[in-house]
Amino acid sequence: YRAHPQPISRIARDLHASHIIEGSVRRDAQRVRLTLELIDARTDSQVWSQSYDRTLADTLTLESQVADEVASQLSARLAAAPATRPLTTDPEAYDLYLKALIARESVMSAGPIGPILKVEDLLSRAVARDPRFARAYAQRAGIELFAFAFSFDTSERELRTIRADIATAQRLAPDDPDVLAAAGRYASLIEQDYPRSVSLLEQAKQAGLTDVMWLGGEPDTLSHMGRFDEAVRDVEQLIAIDPDNGFLRGQLNLTLLASKRAGDLVREIDRAISSLSDQPPVSADDLRQLQSARAWVVRMYTGRGSDAELDFTFPQLYDDLDFGSRVLRIEHRYRDIERLVAMHGEQLVKTPYVGEVGVYAIGARPVAEVLGWTDLLLADRAAAAKQGRAVLDFVSHARATRFNRWFLRGLEAYGYAFQRRNERAVSAARESLALAAESRDPFSRPAAASMAARVFAWCGAERDAAGLLENLAVAVPGLSPGSIVEDPIFAVPLAREPRYRALVARLGAQMRATQLP
Repeated sequence: YRAHPQPISRIARDLHASHIIEGSVRRDAQRVRLTLELIDARTDSQVWSQSYDRTLADTLTLESQVADEVASQLSARLAAAPATRPLTTDPEAYDLYLKALIARESVMSAGPIGPILKVEDLLSRAVARDPRFARAYAQRAGIELFAFAFSFDTSERELRTIRADIATAQRLAPDDPDVLAAAGRYASLIEQDYPRSVSLLEQAKQAGLTDVMWLGGEPDTLSHMGRFDEAVRDVEQLIAIDPDNGFLRGQLNLTLLASKRAGDLVREIDRAISSLSDQPPVSADDLRQLQSARAWVVRMYTGRGSDAELDFTFPQLYDDLDFGSRVLRIEHRYRDIERLVAMHGEQLVKTPYVGEVGVYAIGARPVAEVLGWTDLLLADRAAAAKQGRAVLDFVSHARATRFNRWFLRGLEAYGYAFQRRNERAVSAARESLALAAESRDPFSRPAAASMAARVFAWCGAERDAAGLLENLAVAVPGLSPGSIVEDPIFAVPLAREPRYRALVARLGAQMRATQLP
């Protein structure tokens, strides 16, 4: 609303609020002046106003005072009263902490690592000024957990840092809501103890947790427990609190994608298109990307739409090589995949997604994986074999963890498949499936099945590939119908496999009968 001012009545309607507080803050060196006005949005009349003149140090306790005064004007009790003790006694540390929370909004799972490092640096400077700043330790653990989960840094050093920050925060303020939330996210992302994670996040909410980025951890955990309806409901409630939070919007889209709720996903994309169009100036690239994403979902679930509608340009594909290569592959633009890899400019692809299934902490991926499949589709056996050697070399030097062992074995199967060492490829793929079945992360199982289905399809185990695809077609999470029917990685080697052809016929009928908004 700061960037796009709206009438009070519109803001209240958007936020489902009866009253709105607006005001201003002015700072001059160490002096701060806060002016506030409480408005009854139903009548557009002023209920209360007040100005506060404070030193910067005094403002650390001002939030509690203002909240109490507003509550008294509304004759209401706050559901969770703010802590009476300030978070820190150092104004500069608090400044750094607030800047970190703002910088955190620019952090995205598919984006560069720079914003993550910026948030971490601000929080490190905050705890350096005040080593007893418990919430800053908790927030630093949170951004480190993000970096670990989304494969920016899956090192043992990063894990030790996360554990140390959470332990310090728990020692300083064990009942603080942010500290409880950090422990809850650790339980989910690292220990993969999902019931304990939900329990800790519930405790954090009872203690007064209001940070939507922490609260967003619960729907993610519920998804991993297979409770997708609850996950979608919870993240939609958070979006109602923070409508323009891009991270939450992205989380909702990924939850809808994983749970195969294509109609709801299209409606959410339509909402984003409408919202973007209502806020000029509109970025043509952003609008085209949303429209193309919509066309992609429609095509994957209905089979309708042309390649021209999937108007993904190279700059838009740049940040997500895995997804971009899938789009181009289905369009049979194999040479453009090679061009895209060259434009990417990195030797490794860091992404939490395998096919359409999200998995955490799998670490880096070699671009040779993308190029190897492209070379097979181009029937360039020499080039594919070269990529196979690169993949196997990557696996031999990669650090295996309990998070990625199944994935590395699946990559090994890819390497052998590119070299046409079929028996070794099939054996490695079966081992990957077995390791994934033992994984604490249930999302690794469909991801491993998707990888194995590719290997089986190209290495003489076509019937086994079709069997895995039959399961992925109905599994949640799994693969969309279009990914099975249209992706040449399956369609080319399985063209004569009776079991696959029967599956394609069933999915084709299902897609033709599917109606999306």
